[in-house]
Formats: sequence, C-alpha cells, structure tokens
Amino acid sequence: VCNIEEPIKATFDGTVLMSSWTKDNGYVISIMHPNNFISVYKHNSKVFVKSGDIVKSGDIISIIGDTGEFSSGPHLHFELWMDGKSINPSEFISLYPNDILVSEAYSYRGDILASMEANENLLNPLDDAIIDYRKGINTAQTSLQSSYAAFKAAEVYKLEEKWQDIIDLMNFYLDRWEESANISEATFWIGRSKIKLDQIDSALNSYLDAINRFGNDIDQVGVDKIILELSNAASNLLDEDEYKLLSSRIGIMSSEIDDQLSILKIRLNTIQAMLDKSEDELGKSLLINKTELNLMSPVTLAILCDVAPVYAPDRANEISDFFMSRFDDSDQLWKAYRAKASQLLKNGSENKLLDLIDEVQSIFGADSYMGWAQLMKANANFNLGNFEQAEKDYELITNIREWKGSMHAESWLKRGSCREKIGDLEAAHTFFQRTYLLFRGYDDGYWAAQAYLSAADVLSEMGKNKEAISTLDEMLNDPYTESHPLTDKAKMKMELL
Repeated sequence: VCNIEEPIKATFDGTVLMSSWTKDNGYVISIMHPNNFISVYKHNSKVFVKSGDIVKSGDIISIIGDTGEFSSGPHLHFELWMDGKSINPSEFISLYPNDILVSEAYSYRGDILASMEANENLLNPLDDAIIDYRKGINTAQTSLQSSYAAFKAAEVYKLEEKWQDIIDLMNFYLDRWEESANISEATFWIGRSKIKLDQIDSALNSYLDAINRFGNDIDQVGVDKIILELSNAASNLLDEDEYKLLSSRIGIMSSEIDDQLSILKIRLNTIQAMLDKSEDELGKSLLINKTELNLMSPVTLAILCDVAPVYAPDRANEISDFFMSRFDDSDQLWKAYRAKASQLLKNGSENKLLDLIDEVQSIFGADSYMGWAQLMKANANFNLGNFEQAEKDYELITNIREWKGSMHAESWLKRGSCREKIGDLEAAHTFFQRTYLLFRGYDDGYWAAQAYLSAADVLSEMGKNKEAISTLDEMLNDPYTESHPLTDKAKMKMELL
C-alpha cells in the first residue's frame, strides 16, 4: 500500500512485455529482465510505458491506482516470476543463492523492508534493510547491481543520520569495485556526509576533484548531484572570503580546461553561475550562442528551461522535450515540465495544461518547489471559467506552509476574484481585504495594490461607494502601496466614485 498518486518505478532494467488494461487487474505492466526474470505491476491508474519499451531500474512506469475488479483500494499489486513460477525475494535467495540475480533479490527485499513500519515481529526494519543491501553489494556480479544496493543503503542511513556509516559504506563499495564503481555518485554521498560532520574543506576538495575527473561524461549523474550540493553548501556554510575563494578556484579550473572538453566546461560555467547568482546570464548566453543541447547535463538544462520561456519562447518546447527524453529520471526534470506548462498557458491551451499538471503532480507531488504547478492549475481553471474548482485549487495553496509568500498573496487575491465571479461579493471583499492587510510587503506591494482596487470594485458593486472611496484612500496612504504605479488607477476610480 502506498500514498495516493505515488509513482511506481521499474524494479530492474528490462523490456516491457505488456502494458494494457484487463478487467480483473486494471492497468497492468509486465517487464522482462535478464535470466527469464519477470516483474508485474497491477491496478495502476496511469501507465507511461508501452510494449517494447526499454526501461532502466528506477524509471517511473506508472501511477498507483485502484483499477480492476480485484482491487480493494489504491495499492500496488507486485509480483516476481521466474521460469513461469511466481516467487518472492526470500524464496529466490534460498533457491538460487549463486544466481546472477541474487544480488538484485537482496536489494529488492531491502527495498521492501525499508518501506515497512516497525512492529512486534519486525523490530528494526531499517537495520534489516541495511543487512540485505550489504549482501546485495557482496553478491553483486556487476557494478550496476552493487551501485543500486550501495546507494539505496546510503538513503536508509541518511534517514537515521548515520553519516559516518555512509562514508564507511561508500569506501567499502569503492574498494570492492575500484574503477568500475560509480565514483562520482559515491563521492557525492561521502561529501554530503562530511558536510554533515562539519568536514567542509575535505568535502569541497573531493567534490572539485570528482567534477574535474568525471565532469566531461554526460552520463555521470553523480556530478550534477555534486554541483547542486556544492552550491548549496557554499551558500549556507561558507563565509564571504571562503565563498569568493571557491568561486575563484572554479574560475581557474574552467580557464585551464581544454576547449575540447566542452561538457566539463559547461558544467564548470554552470557552477560558477550558481555561485555568482548569474544563472539567467548563463542561460541567455547559451541560447544566443545556440550551444548544442547534447553538451548539457540536467543541471544546465534546468537553467535553460528557466530562461527559455522568457528569452526564447520559440525554443522552450524543444529544450523541455529534449530534457524529458534524455534525462527522464533527473531530479531537475520538473523544470522541463514547468517550461512546457508555461508555453501551454501562454498559448491559451488550458485543457492540455491541466492534463500536463495532473501528470507532473502525480510524479513530483506537493514538495516545496512544486507550488508553481498548483498555481498554474488554478489559473487554468479560472481562465476556463471553472471558478468553484479554481477557488479550491487556490485554497489548497493557502493551506500549504511551504508555499507561503508571494504565492499565498496571489492565491488569496485570486480566491477573492473567484468569489466575485460566482457572485458572492461579501466573501470576495473579505479575501481582498485579507490580501492587502497580510501581504503588503510582497513583490513591491503589487498584490496589496491589486487587492485594494478589487476590494473597492466589489464595495462599489454592493452600493457601498463611501467605503470604496475609503479603501482607495487607504491604498494611497499605505507606505507599501503609495508609490506603486497602480495608484494612478486608484485616483481615477476615486474621481468616478
């Protein structure tokens, strides 16, 4: 059982055998893996793959659902089959202890244990998961199998804040697989753990070394994780002199790089831009120079997705489509969706936008960086005249603390607009009043100014002209709005009233 709208991921690499509807089990996906090993996923609400598609371990293939007559509520019915027989990982481990897939069976059992709550029969599921992940590393016959087990174990250790254990585990993994290991990803985990242990200089030096060694390989996703972690650590943990020194070191590294190492150079320029807060300038430069997209890793494509809708709207879809097709498992992929959504909203394609927002929310949920999706959904429903639904969408935003600030200001104002459209003028006035009283300091007083004007309009509609004039006078004397350009509009309204 999972959360509603939880994305379902492929257990291992393989080829999709079936992705279709059945009466009993709803939307069903089955995937063929090496050695006649098959995984099955039933009762999905949505599927994102089709028969014949090649998938990698961890790829999102569907959304959990409640489809089919045999379903009794939202859940994933998962099965493993081998040679025509259904198995569970424990049985597989017992029956095939020397099989090439036994490492993956240990890792899969570790995944199950890590997702379970402690009970009287299972006192320490996370500790048991770690044991299985370590066995997954020890029995691995490929570096990919070992990498999966090692990094999943690191995620469990992170939950328990066992940072030294992560360092020890990563060193064990690196010693075992040497150059075949995913060194950049392991370095990311070691560096993150050292930062938590206040070993900042050691972590940053390791990060810069890893970027220099592996940064020209576009498929080294660990490098992008390092870049993001390095930027975050620098902003939060370094003093001004240390910050400038780090920026200078990266600038020197970039100047000394051979121009033929173009992927590495772009990555270093990206770090520099993140440290200097000049991401827009980097994005515009890449657009002007028509830099090839296949030279950019997700961390740079994310910047391009931020600037393209503003500075190169004709290329926004091209860039977001490339990002989504090339790096479909990137943590930064939501920025490609946002760029595409911006274009749909700009083009008046609200219905297509709503479909896209449903998809992106099912994948990324309501994390702090996803408020934009809910706001676009609300605005699309407002534009379509679905005012009651739009107000519910705006209300959801105002109830999520992580989205406070300008987003709350806009949502309270728009809730008032929805109430006005529906004809509930008293409620509309209350929402407008709340906006200009609570959100005066946001966006140079813009939302407060709009709320003052809207409040005056509904008061006038209710025949309360004296109160409307008083509201506009308050706007003209409010230190947050008195110099806002919208005051000219307020003065014109006062003359008409």
